[in-house]
Amino acid sequence: MKGFFLLVAFFLGCVLIVVLFSFGAGISARREAGQFERQAARATWRFLVPGPVKIKENPVPDSADAIRDGTQMWIERCVVCHANDGGGTSMGRSLHPPTPDLRKVLTQSLTDGELFYAIEQGIPFTGMPAWGDGSPASERESWALVRFIRNIPKLTPADLRAIEKYVPRTSQRTDRDRRAPALPGGKSDTPREVLVSR
Repeated sequence: MKGFFLLVAFFLGCVLIVVLFSFGAGISARREAGQFERQAARATWRFLVPGPVKIKENPVPDSADAIRDGTQMWIERCVVCHANDGGGTSMGRSLHPPTPDLRKVLTQSLTDGELFYAIEQGIPFTGMPAWGDGSPASERESWALVRFIRNIPKLTPADLRAIEKYVPRTSQRTDRDRRAPALPGGKSDTPREVLVSR
């Protein structure tokens, strides 16, 4: 019952915040969230992460194998929004809220359990999907990804070049300002030489 009241209070609080801060301003993903909105959203999310998960320690040993497995998950799932180095792509930065820079203290100060929860459960009302399915294999992958995220601030240029080799070409193009070719009979703003090189 207490959980229900907390959920209702959270929902009403969100509605109140939206009403107070958006009154007359319209609604747009282009609007940059203010400091209060960012802090309130972060604090609310951290409050809602279950206590036993929040304090859980990473069961995946800190090893080269774990970093390799985490790197694989990073390439398959995360690069398109977070970039190879965790700093975010143009697509990730255009989300509302934008993807955080995972190299910075704000993310690195989260507990391992909080990072795991964000990966497994996603973060509602953001672009962060839930990658987990609750299976032991999924949880192990998520914990390995936590190991990789902890390693992001220590990535060297050589590490980033190694990651780049395995990133699908579509993810590498995410940050480039290229328009798709026009449909047959349509018009395109993309220079002809760019279209020919594709």
